Amino acid sequence: VWSANHKEGSVRVKGYVPGEAERQTILGIVRATLPGMEVEDRMKLAGGAPPRQRWIGAISFALKQLSLLKRGNARLVDMELILLGEALDAKSYASLIDALNAELPAGLTIKHHEILPPRAEPYAWGVKKQSGTVTVLGHVPDEGARQLVLEKVKENFIGLSVEDRMALASGAPKNWFPAVLVAITQVARLEEGEAVVQDTDFSISGKAADIHTAEAISRAIKEGLPDNFEAKNDVKLLNPDTTGDQPETPPGGKAEKTTQRFLAGDAPSVYLWSARPFRDAFGAGRMLDIRRHATSEKVSPDTIWTAGGLLPPSPSSQHFGR
Repeated sequence: VWSANHKEGSVRVKGYVPGEAERQTILGIVRATLPGMEVEDRMKLAGGAPPRQRWIGAISFALKQLSLLKRGNARLVDMELILLGEALDAKSYASLIDALNAELPAGLTIKHHEILPPRAEPYAWGVKKQSGTVTVLGHVPDEGARQLVLEKVKENFIGLSVEDRMALASGAPKNWFPAVLVAITQVARLEEGEAVVQDTDFSISGKAADIHTAEAISRAIKEGLPDNFEAKNDVKLLNPDTTGDQPETPPGGKAEKTTQRFLAGDAPSVYLWSARPFRDAFGAGRMLDIRRHATSEKVSPDTIWTAGGLLPPSPSSQHFGR
């Protein structure tokens, strides 16, 4: 058994070597592969090593991979390598994975490896929908997570081109993927917009086609976002001055707009946001156009539409609903 442990500017080598010549050879490789590191030699003499050339080749390979880690451990049991640690950066991580999947030195096998991408602080990921393109960017824990994110994006943004600008990084918070899934599904409902998941903060902004969509997004975030996340919702209406369905002009009639104003103030319930109760109250001939706002906001004055030939609204309706 032979091992090397690397962290915080130092490397410690220990285990067994067959002789002093092999010890000096290994220490030379350590200093060449990890220059500037303080080297602590705890190796002991013992027989039973694998063939010298293959064994030294395996140690050289292990130390090269160790040099790409911010901190890590390489352990060689006969000719089986165990490699653990966190990569220095994204490029180092890619090089490590490529090396472990490529042809290995003669006789060497990889028994186990657990290499983390570089840690990101803050850990940020986002999705943006704009001009027929969906861009996903930021940090993902591994390639499996990247593929799963892209799969969900393609499922929810059918027909839009997808730009992948994600990079591997460790440090994802608990329940990261459920939060990302909420971001994907709710941005898909927007005409345009974006969502960002940064550490345990969730934010979404953009334009919704109508109040119903905006409300559905708000509910989905409240119900679907994991409890350890805090949400900020800045979704607005695409056309805030546009109200509900406009009335149709009756056959042979001419629609004319009156300027009677009778709804203002706060709507105490969702029921009062609906035009139907007022249509019923004023009769089928008069279509009411209600601007729907959150109950905490002031409701802009509304407009009654009448068709030519029908009676105008009753004067008593001027204060209806106040």
